[in-house]
Amino acid sequence: MIGGVSIAFLNSKGGVGKTTSAVNTAVALAELRRSVLLIDMDAQSHVASHFGLEVDPARSVDAVLQEKRGRMANAIQPSPCARLDVALSTGKLEDIDKLLLMRNQPLDALWRSLEGLPSYDFILIDCAPGLGVLSRNAMRASDYVVVPTDLDKFSVDGMERLGSWIADLHEDYGDSVSQVLGVLITKFDRRQVIENRANYSRLEESFGGEDVFFDRRIRVDENCKHAKRDHRSVLAVKGSRAAEDYRALAKEIIARIETSAAA
Repeated sequence: MIGGVSIAFLNSKGGVGKTTSAVNTAVALAELRRSVLLIDMDAQSHVASHFGLEVDPARSVDAVLQEKRGRMANAIQPSPCARLDVALSTGKLEDIDKLLLMRNQPLDALWRSLEGLPSYDFILIDCAPGLGVLSRNAMRASDYVVVPTDLDKFSVDGMERLGSWIADLHEDYGDSVSQVLGVLITKFDRRQVIENRANYSRLEESFGGEDVFFDRRIRVDENCKHAKRDHRSVLAVKGSRAAEDYRALAKEIIARIETSAAA
């Protein structure tokens, strides 16, 4: 991957803390003095909302992908956080799926757009819920994928399909598709012992064993909602449990990548 390690945050279901995790992991990595680019591949523009940023349609992710030879470098802007840049999307990103299929670029458009980027230590990609063309593009453009999910039954129900979808992509495209770096448990409530244990076991079956889970789980924390409402990262909230978790997760991500690189 050009310019550093790229990671897609992907889940077929919405409401599992995917964008919250992508945003706050990006901030946590930047706190560790890593340079980070966060790309919003979701037409709902939640990354812009998290930071309270305005999106210039002419310098958006969808504008880049709309051009055959568009460059993501043209969509980059600074975030309120040091060492963290963003590339934001608008609602028009929903129309890009069909356009890429018409151009016979169903998998490569995002990957090609990253050519010529400034050098970043990490490129994080926040994917839209679902398993469409844009999610395939994110998988193609990334070295790794992180799968955030809570342990609610309905969230876990779709994970077997997601695991099979990722396996099918690897079968079809081989090493050109990102590897699963880990499954991240979000909204974790240790009081739900029985439900947690049952759904945890189901996730193990979908992704091939307990080693795939990150050790750090993101605990339930109302500060996440308050921080989003105030257009800031939860890491800016003193005493936040989730902030503590995301900081630990960032270190675990770095450690896993270093272990993978050394293997």
